[in-house]
Amino acid sequence: MNDLKQVLYDYITSNCVGENNAIHAQDLCLKFGLINYTDFGIAVNDRKLRSIINNIRNDKSYKMAISSSSKGYFAGSKEEEIKSTHTLYALGFALLKVARAKERKAALNGQGEFTFDEQFSTFIKSLAN
Repeated sequence: MNDLKQVLYDYITSNCVGENNAIHAQDLCLKFGLINYTDFGIAVNDRKLRSIINNIRNDKSYKMAISSSSKGYFAGSKEEEIKSTHTLYALGFALLKVARAKERKAALNGQGEFTFDEQFSTFIKSLAN
């Protein structure tokens, strides 16, 4: 997968710079052979593609950020990255607000207790990095 990860990163950062040059997931899957053969023909494996893109996004050795929009995947300009990052933080804080509200309500009126597993604790610790 690492070779494919590098190839996808190189392709996107060379050919898909800026949202106007984005490439759809289906096109990437077809271009790089991320397909499954089914009884009905060929189906793209976009789940595998999303997994690889997420690995690229979280790997500190890749210097350019890969963004996505309804237009597809792209390497963003500085302005696009600022906008994308702001949107992600806004979404993250909104979800955290909902999670905290649920946590507060969990012990009310016999609704039970809300606990976090080890995986969630690892996630929270990773936010500090």
